Amino acid sequence: MQTTLARWKKRCLLLLERYRTSHGDVLRRKIIAVQYLFLDVDRDTGAFRRSLAFSCPVGCGVCCQNPHVQASELELLPLASQLDRLRQAEGFYEKADKQDFQGRCIFFFPEAGSSGQGKCLQYASRPLICRLFGFSGNRDRHGHFRLASCSVLKDKILPLAAPGIQKPEGTEDKPVFMSDYVLRLSSIDPDLSREMLPINMAFKRAVDRIWLHKKFAH
Repeated sequence: MQTTLARWKKRCLLLLERYRTSHGDVLRRKIIAVQYLFLDVDRDTGAFRRSLAFSCPVGCGVCCQNPHVQASELELLPLASQLDRLRQAEGFYEKADKQDFQGRCIFFFPEAGSSGQGKCLQYASRPLICRLFGFSGNRDRHGHFRLASCSVLKDKILPLAAPGIQKPEGTEDKPVFMSDYVLRLSSIDPDLSREMLPINMAFKRAVDRIWLHKKFAH
């Protein structure tokens, strides 16, 4: 009887270890896939931006101050994982908790005494919308490219670059469509990318998932 129980316990431990390892690998693969997607977005939006010869004004943070910016949990997993490794996740988590995980992005640091100026504290790991907005667009009802941009770019920069926006899609400045990258993100994990949340709530969900994984991985 004791031998049978010992074998049963050993089998349970082996199954748990197999689950732990495979689950960890899946989570890591998803994080890496999102990071590769971000690299492609930066490459494509950068080429499009350079071909049209316009960019955000230096230090502009008008979009970052919008309290209604949303993202999915999946997009925030690379940032949550990185901050956890650096032991900084808890500090940002508590900061977001004080805002009830709502309001302006906790990673935006406004410039004192300036309206609309500031910087992103985690620019390299920012989510998809922060990479695409201003330098990508959507298709209108006729299937034509329509730039998704902010008032700052439209009022101050876009009039100078407007002729370039109408160039054929086959040229080197091929327009960047948001929907293409949203679909690619969904293909990584449909469930984690489906729900769009306030950006601080998306960060919370991502950190919770990272911490939960660590708890059951040991």
